[in-house]
Amino acid sequence: MKYEEILRSRIKALCIDFFCGFLVVSIVVQVLVSLIYPANMPVSSEMMSGLGIVALMFFYWVITPFVVNGQTFGKWIFGIRIISLRSDRLKIWQLTIRTISYLGTCLKIFQIRDLSFNLVQPFYHDVTAGTNVIYKV
Repeated sequence: MKYEEILRSRIKALCIDFFCGFLVVSIVVQVLVSLIYPANMPVSSEMMSGLGIVALMFFYWVITPFVVNGQTFGKWIFGIRIISLRSDRLKIWQLTIRTISYLGTCLKIFQIRDLSFNLVQPFYHDVTAGTNVIYKV
């Protein structure tokens, strides 16, 4: 398959994953915290919500692809998955580094002064984690 096809699928999958990962998780955490969090606790409900969101985001972006062979919900819909370039199976540390490195990818893409960047090069988060995205076989 052409790189452009995978790129389009990656972008669409990322949009779905951001929707699932941020909006849905945020709503679920807010509802759960408001239902089960006692008002007289020494830690604020906002702090508990933030910790809950971080925990569920870690689960969605790291644990889910680890368990489901490199796929999140968005990647599953578009038939793509993350693979390891260093071993037969993805490692938790690779997915953690990949997730943290998304910020570097975003900065690289949106940096106006860096006109040498093009979307044919591997993404920063894939290079740092030793991963790639392919069509599921």
